Parts: sequence; structure tokens; C-alpha cells
Amino acid sequence: MAFYAILPLLVFALTGLWRSLAFLAVSVFLAANWELAFRGAGPVLATFEQFSLMTFLFYFAAGITGYFVWQKLGRTSPRVGSAVFAASVLGIFGLIRFNDQVSEFIGTTFWPVAALVNVVWALALAGAVVGVCLHPPRWFVNPAAKLLGNASLSLYLWHSVVILVLDQWGIYRGLYASLTGTFLPFFACFLATLVVLVPLSLVSYRYIERPGMKLASRFTRHCPAPGR
Repeated sequence: MAFYAILPLLVFALTGLWRSLAFLAVSVFLAANWELAFRGAGPVLATFEQFSLMTFLFYFAAGITGYFVWQKLGRTSPRVGSAVFAASVLGIFGLIRFNDQVSEFIGTTFWPVAALVNVVWALALAGAVVGVCLHPPRWFVNPAAKLLGNASLSLYLWHSVVILVLDQWGIYRGLYASLTGTFLPFFACFLATLVVLVPLSLVSYRYIERPGMKLASRFTRHCPAPGR
């Protein structure tokens, strides 16, 4: 919500690739120093740091940068899009599979660790979106994926609630306690979250979002055009 409060300013300020790259660099700098500022803080302040805008601003910045990269590469060969998507997906699976090793490597060369690991995640996710936009793979862009895309706002709004509830119920701790390794427990938690999140979001999209959009379109049709 804090990000969307400043979004109108960013629309006017970030008008090209270089400005978006500068914004991404500033966001990474702020996130790293924000983590350092709260190092050793109590539980209340640590929670504030973990969920604050500064901690996640670079995710939005990476998405904005990805948009301008997509504009620059919009007329490029489909092979470029396929390569970007494949490399990003491999990067995402690599981050999941070798999360501990990546954190250890970054911890020995940079400081702080958590912010920079999340930056790598942000770049990999933004790259995957750019690759899909440049050349949508048929196996990935399908009717089921399009339905989830339509319900993406509900997925976004509900996911934090679902994760919080499942965490309070001890689902994630139970899966990590019963499964070994890094990838398998993470994947099991991911599937458990989707089992609850997807049906809930589809119901929300069908009975709240769509009627709301119809009501909004009906309202805008009856509004006079500017200047009349």
C-alpha cells in the first residue's frame, strides 16, 4: 500500500530505462542499509523492518526496469525471449535448490546477506516476466495460466493472509520437520500454500472482482466525458 501511494510520482519520474536502473540501484542501496540499521533489533522492530517498504522496494524497481527492457527488446528475435525466460527459470530453480550455498557465498563477499539474496531473486523473477512477454511459451501461457492471470489481484491480496494462517497453524514448521533438504520442504510448503490460495482467489475473483469491474464499467459509461 505504501508503494502505491508513491506510484503516481514514479510514473512521472521513471520515464526510461536508465532512470529505472538508477531507481533500482538506489532501492538496492536502501534495502541493504535498512537491513543493517535494524540488525540486532527487538522482535517488534525486526517485524517492522521485515515488512516495510524499504525491504521490498527493489522488487517493484526490478519490475519497472523489466518493463523498459521489454520495450527495448520488443522487436527482437523470439529466440532472445526464449533464452531470457529459460535462463531466468533456471536461475529461480537454482536459487531454490542452492539457497544455503548462495547465502553463504554472498555472506563471505558482501554485507548484508538477506537483502542481496532477495535482490538476486528480484532480478530472476523480473527476467522471467520479460522473457514471457518477449516470446510466450505455449506450455506456459495456456488457459489455466490466463485464468490465474485474471485472478492475479486476488492471488496477490490473499497470499499474505494464507501464508500467515498456515504459519500460525504450524503447517510450514511441520513440513520442514518431516522433510529433509532445502528444496523438498520449500516445494511442499509452496504446494500447500497453492492448495488454499488458488481456490480462494478464484472464488474472490468470480464473486467480488468481476461484479465490481462490471459495476465500474457501468458507472464509467454513464459519466460524461471531460469537457462536456
